[in-house]
Amino acid sequence: MATPKYETKTEWTAGQIRDAILSGRIPPGGRIRIQDWSKRLAVSATPIREALKALEAEGYVHISAHRGAEVTAFSSKEVSDSYKIQLALDSLAVEFASQRLTGSRKAATIRRLRAINDELRESLEGGDTRKAEKLNLDFHKSIYEAADSPLLSKAKGPIWGGVPVAGQVFWEDVVSENRIRELCEEHDGIIDAIEASDRQAAIRLTRQHLDSGIQHLVKRDTGVGSANGSKAGVRNREKSGV
Repeated sequence: MATPKYETKTEWTAGQIRDAILSGRIPPGGRIRIQDWSKRLAVSATPIREALKALEAEGYVHISAHRGAEVTAFSSKEVSDSYKIQLALDSLAVEFASQRLTGSRKAATIRRLRAINDELRESLEGGDTRKAEKLNLDFHKSIYEAADSPLLSKAKGPIWGGVPVAGQVFWEDVVSENRIRELCEEHDGIIDAIEASDRQAAIRLTRQHLDSGIQHLVKRDTGVGSANGSKAGVRNREKSGV
């Protein structure tokens, strides 16, 4: 199992474990044993430990002294709340970005956002959901960076890891239902609003973008808005071998 040259060993290891969580191969509450993963990935214990710390910071796992690392388990209410809080934070980030970006910094940010969105579109058209999810995160992280608010960036960390299982199903459904054009056009609208320094439009389009994603997850029965959907969705993915 070769480590890609563009990633550190820790980043690659974290990606392998993250994929296992996102696909449901490790269910919520499942243990992640360092020795097992060290053998599976043919790496030492050190990058496994470092990867787990990174995944804990992202919200994917919880590490305790007695039980070690476990995949974070979320109730459907917590999943729903996570999306609502993310919506509020992302709206604030795009508002700050629209107000604070000027001159060459604005031009560079707009170029970066358009480049990421173009690559995201290509990844989705090629069915590469793992790369698409990373690019989507890069897109929204770039907006947070443009917001120039360390406090806001710090606040988003625990929230962005709050719905890992639903997230992967979402990207697979974007490809299977051909929502690629719609999703990337939503990003284009947000970019245009930031470029025009149109704060109100940027907020409105960001809220619409996240709302459409939430409604898509509800429709696909991934657990959002359903009292038992989260656990049922995981069980269904386990049965299907995803």
